[in-house]
Amino acid sequence: FRVTCTGRCLPREPVPGPRGKHMPWSLRQAVFQLWCCARSTPAGSNPSTVAAVALAGARRQRRKLTAYFGVVPEACPICIEYEAVGRDADEFDRAFETKNWQAMGRLLESDEPVDRLVEPKHQWAEDARTVGALAAMCIGLVACLAPNKAADDGDFAERPEGAAAETEIRAEILTPEAREQLIVFLGCEEVDRVQAAVIALNYLTFDCGANAEALYHAGALPLLIKHMDSPVAGLRGAAASTSRHICVQHDDFREAFVSLGGMKGFVSQLDPQSDHSEMHDPEGSMLEAVWNLEDVTTDSQGNLIERYASLAAELGAIEKLTRLKKVGDSEVTPVAERVLAALAKVHQNGNGCHPKSR
Repeated sequence: FRVTCTGRCLPREPVPGPRGKHMPWSLRQAVFQLWCCARSTPAGSNPSTVAAVALAGARRQRRKLTAYFGVVPEACPICIEYEAVGRDADEFDRAFETKNWQAMGRLLESDEPVDRLVEPKHQWAEDARTVGALAAMCIGLVACLAPNKAADDGDFAERPEGAAAETEIRAEILTPEAREQLIVFLGCEEVDRVQAAVIALNYLTFDCGANAEALYHAGALPLLIKHMDSPVAGLRGAAASTSRHICVQHDDFREAFVSLGGMKGFVSQLDPQSDHSEMHDPEGSMLEAVWNLEDVTTDSQGNLIERYASLAAELGAIEKLTRLKKVGDSEVTPVAERVLAALAKVHQNGNGCHPKSR
């Protein structure tokens, strides 16, 4: 049956992640979404008008925004509730309601304060404290959902379905202004901006080579590698996955990643003793860490790059994978065993000493 959401709700939790793994925004979000979507749409109402109705209260301090992304009945609602007063907050509301990504990208520069973010709450990231960080959060939410059909200029215009449409949506969201400012966020001191930017870039680069390549050429990779040393497990994981999305696009990108010291960050995340307690899915985080290492040590045809595998072994990957396969779940263990076997074979043969070996 079909239900539509007309009130205070949060984006759906199940979001396709790398290799089909779900990447939840938060468990709390899923509960609110189920609660809200269980209510029927009032007779005669049109879901596409909900955002405009909510926008009518924008002059109040408490702002409740709802917009649908997609085509009814598959349209997915995103709801944001926050407290702020100012022109940039008004502009954010308009950009959200009209899906104006150019305006949203420009708003990333805003330092106008957000007094309180009511919903949505991320499972580990700090709440947005400025309209700029709020815009980054919004970009991440939409990229995370990446509906199969997207609205065009506020109208429910049908687009190609499937992975190609998802890639198109992500490429549309990452405007030149947004790309530039999100990279600025990666290097800033404000924690909420850093975290919002890494989360957004993780989703924007997933299965979107155009975004990944653009970010590489814009200089995002060194900044992402730096955040792989963060004390926050979620930020480390998101930075690592974003780096993986970028470096697998081209051999030169992978080489740059390794030259910048990225392999050390990947190997460090294989430690089963790492603090993953803050994560909603710690086993999934460990599986993602193993996949990251596997993808950076193999080429696009799945062939092992022996010098990268040897470097990973020298950095302690074999010992960490050995421990991990003993404590991992049913999904982690076979993947860890596969990567371990490949690294151990190269390490034993001593082939990694040749710079050009594959």
